[in-house]
Amino acid sequence: MMTRKLCWMTAFLLAAACTATAAADEAAPHREQIDGAVQQLDELSADDDAVWAHAATLRSVGDEGLAALREAAAEADSGAARLALGWALLSLRELDAGIELLASVVMSDEPLEARLAAARILGDRGRHTAEVEITDLLDKAEDDRLRVALARSLMRAATTEQAQAKAVTSLVRVVRSDRDVARADAALALAELDDFRDPVPEVLAGLADKPTDRGRLAQKLLELQRLSQLMLREKEYTGSLGNPLLEEIKSMIMEYHIDPPAEEAPLVDAAARGMTESLHATDPFSDYLSPDRWEAFRDQISGTYGGIGAHVRFLKDPETGEDAFTCVKPIYSGPAYEAGLRAYDQFLEIDGEQVEGKSQAELTDLLRGAPGSVVTCKVRRIGLEEDKILDLEIVRQPVSVSLVRHELLPGGIGYLRLENFGDRSADEVETALRALGEEGMNALIFDVRQNPGGLLLAARDIADKFLTEDKLITYSEGRNPDIAPRKDLRTTAEATHPNVPMVTLVDGASGSASELVAGALQDHKRATLVGERTYGKGSVQQLMQLDATGRQAALKLTIAKYYLPSGRSIHRTPDNRGGVIPDIELSPEQPWEEGLFERFRAAGDFQRYSLRHWPEHKEVLMELAEFDHLDHTRYPGFDEWFDELKVKTDKDTARRLLRQWLRVLTADELGRDWAGDLQEDNQYQRAVYEAAMRLEDFDPRSVPRFRPFIDEIERRRERKAEKQEKEE
Repeated sequence: MMTRKLCWMTAFLLAAACTATAAADEAAPHREQIDGAVQQLDELSADDDAVWAHAATLRSVGDEGLAALREAAAEADSGAARLALGWALLSLRELDAGIELLASVVMSDEPLEARLAAARILGDRGRHTAEVEITDLLDKAEDDRLRVALARSLMRAATTEQAQAKAVTSLVRVVRSDRDVARADAALALAELDDFRDPVPEVLAGLADKPTDRGRLAQKLLELQRLSQLMLREKEYTGSLGNPLLEEIKSMIMEYHIDPPAEEAPLVDAAARGMTESLHATDPFSDYLSPDRWEAFRDQISGTYGGIGAHVRFLKDPETGEDAFTCVKPIYSGPAYEAGLRAYDQFLEIDGEQVEGKSQAELTDLLRGAPGSVVTCKVRRIGLEEDKILDLEIVRQPVSVSLVRHELLPGGIGYLRLENFGDRSADEVETALRALGEEGMNALIFDVRQNPGGLLLAARDIADKFLTEDKLITYSEGRNPDIAPRKDLRTTAEATHPNVPMVTLVDGASGSASELVAGALQDHKRATLVGERTYGKGSVQQLMQLDATGRQAALKLTIAKYYLPSGRSIHRTPDNRGGVIPDIELSPEQPWEEGLFERFRAAGDFQRYSLRHWPEHKEVLMELAEFDHLDHTRYPGFDEWFDELKVKTDKDTARRLLRQWLRVLTADELGRDWAGDLQEDNQYQRAVYEAAMRLEDFDPRSVPRFRPFIDEIERRRERKAEKQEKEE
């Protein structure tokens, strides 16, 4: 037996040695050429133009020399060598090694021009495969010109609207700053991306007067914009549709239709839209963005508008029954709340203009404006005391909404809800985790329900907190390896909370990054998933501006899919529902009829109660908003109020609805959102049960808030077990 084992080990070692020898033999013919180029690069400054001649030499070894290039990359010390090798590796589609080398140059103390070149190459050659690294570098970069170069590259690499928005916002902020050199770079970067929003033309015009390389580039970009506009006005990007059938239909419509379009452009747009819509049977995310839609998309992600920070819509006035333009909820970190606006305040005037007779879009436009500008609002408040008319001055600002809510429950069960994967998500999650840890967290419920996803970098950084280093989170891969080669996304840092027991909540609106993180936690046996199957958005979209339209329109095209560590594709197709299936599937229970809360509010039932009891019993009612022991008798004056209800229902439903109204008033009073509603949320309750079962020396029935739903979950489990036993 021992002899057989030794023979097997000897064979294994010989095979490994042969493999290593074969790799060395493969690299040998090219190593001398590569070493010669690297030796000369080591004598150059990284910003020397001669770097690129040697880079071309390195690239010329081709695929056969990749093994030798990788060896040289692992040993490269000088900035010039790392820059040239990084460019050569990316040119040969050796992505991971090339991206790592260029990222190291960006964050080095090499001359700025070399760091700028590395940043540009990441976007031009790395494209979507470098999105995470570029996003990370943009967050860390301190030099404005470097931030501009990285933002430009992120625009090319972005696969989500959030990443696009991050890049555009970075460029717009710099071009509107007072730092001349950086402003010029930002204006040139935006213009190269065919984005001529104000003040880009003005900055370029100032540059174009100067006899420098950047001045000449500015002059050319302005000329290209003018020619592009002339071309569009003259030809309206029509021409031939390139297919005899389409061309024949277009010609017949223009010549014979009783009411033909005045221009051919709408027909061409419709044909382009039809081609992408034909993909929707299997891929609903590819899309044609016509010039109007492309412009609206870029405006949407530009981050150039300021607002008051409030959710607004038309709602019925409980006294008159007429539609009133209402603040449904202020954003508690926003300027409107700071100025005194509260939930269900009604707007009467905005900047002196009467609200009556205007549409919601018109009124929303009145509330928006340049950050720092002031909007005056006359509002009416009802339901807390006698009606009040308030004059508020609100300073518009870009509103930053907190992405994380958290609370610590009895037994040390932490609850953390993440709204989306944005710029600040990882930092906010870490802050919340540390706060929960300091308060005594023993288990964690991580809630990504209703979370549509966002930045891939945020997904990695958040997975980093729970998974140990170098764990695969996801990988992407497409049909065409030139544009969508396999790209792994792995954890990079030591986990900050690797051992705390975890339950993750998901639902049908958990999409993209939410699914990837939840799926990775499930695959690595790190968390139990509770809830509903997730949405099934596991694809990579690339935005491609279209030359045929003078780059005034774009194609958003799916080029790859995401896969979980187990190899599962979460992307939904006609044959595959996709998504991540929870370990414990549980649908949400609606505790009252849909729309009933608004009917109570519109009838004035809530306002009548709070007008009578909120001023005198505020502290008691705020406690009941947290947990009311499922007992309507704890509410002052409940029976009298119930008897007078205009909208009739049973007492238990009335209690639940009244508590929801009190939660609105309490949030306004405290200036913060509720983390969750354990009393009414059955999925949250099941997550608490699963977390509690993982804790030693803790009886969840000892907690009054827990006992009712713990008992109900146990009864349901017993009934289910009995049913299965009978069936067997």
